[in-house]
Amino acid sequence: MTQATRRAPFGNSPHVGQRGATTRRKILDAALTVFDEHGYYDTRIELITSAAGCSRPSFYQYFSSREEVYWTLAGELAKKMSGLSDSLAEVDSGQPGVAQLQAWLDEMIDLYQVYAAIFESFLAATSEASASSHGPQIVAKRLGHAINTAINLPGGTVPDAVGSITVTLIVRSIHFWRLGLGQLSRERFVNGLAQTLHRLVHGPTSDVNLGAVVDNPAKTPLKWPRLETSTNGVSRPRARATRQKLLTAGADVLQTNGYHQTHVDDIVNMAGVSHGSFYHYFASKDALFQELAESATLSVAEVMALFPEQRDDEHVHQWLEHYFSSYRDVGGVISVWREIKWDNTDLDYFAQDVTLAVIDRLRRIIARRDFGDDAVDALVLMALIERVPHNTQTLEYSSQVAALEASVFIIQRALFGR
Repeated sequence: MTQATRRAPFGNSPHVGQRGATTRRKILDAALTVFDEHGYYDTRIELITSAAGCSRPSFYQYFSSREEVYWTLAGELAKKMSGLSDSLAEVDSGQPGVAQLQAWLDEMIDLYQVYAAIFESFLAATSEASASSHGPQIVAKRLGHAINTAINLPGGTVPDAVGSITVTLIVRSIHFWRLGLGQLSRERFVNGLAQTLHRLVHGPTSDVNLGAVVDNPAKTPLKWPRLETSTNGVSRPRARATRQKLLTAGADVLQTNGYHQTHVDDIVNMAGVSHGSFYHYFASKDALFQELAESATLSVAEVMALFPEQRDDEHVHQWLEHYFSSYRDVGGVISVWREIKWDNTDLDYFAQDVTLAVIDRLRRIIARRDFGDDAVDALVLMALIERVPHNTQTLEYSSQVAALEASVFIIQRALFGR
């Protein structure tokens, strides 16, 4: 067991024995459970100490804050990811390579099951700009480099962004699968994703990674859901303009600050209106957010309908450029939405229905090819459109030029087998 260290000052020596190491581990394990149940922002030290069965003074012997606990766990995860990627070695170009990826994905899913709270709270934790030595940029780059090295993407043909985007697609696809999207068995999900990754690494190869069509989506597309939103006091042009200024400011602040760190003060200051004006049109921040969610949903629906029939690089690139541009206006809402643990049942159901409708549209896009499991690859494409623009525009992990080029490469080679 790793030796535990108390925070100074604690007597002549900060080191403790087996008992101290056990207490520290109990705190970390309890924090994983609490982060999973309550989310990053709603996790409090008293919740962690209660789950760990220890006192606040005991907690502060080992950690200075909730943030330090989180980034300690993130550091553990980064090390395990590095070890997992090292075990992958070079992927064989034939059928053994697909089997190798299946085994690796099974291990990755097992790791995700343990550290799900860290994976799923990563964006929220990142937005706080932690000063910890296990900072978000360090962990993100380490994970990206580890996976990129392990998969051994062809050099010189695509930008380095392919590696980091591949990490995002693997991790986020596992998240969607765990949510039950597509209602896929673990075996089907692993088999389908292994073939997709093998196409990305080695290109499409008959009898290796271009399996038969598994099934087709239903003939009738799912309807886009709608929310009942209030339009209180907008009969006059001036009122409509003020209300729109608040919506625009709200979207901008959410994109920058995230949901939990966005306050009504921030919105009215950006919009240049009074608090009274805000509450004339919206009962709360949540009410404004509901309307933004409705607008974002319609925008996504419009973009989904524009995916080109001609799937050459140029047309796919143009579609992605259009989507990235649209995301700049509504993406903050989409990204924030996925991180909130809502108590509002109507918005919960709306979020679920929107997600299912998006997955349905993406399945129909993928199903235009004549091979493979479109239900699995719809989750991959969902991960790409949900996270890559956010990583580029908000987190600035790469330039938009590099992200677009890498995304086209991934869509064409891994999803359409071109």
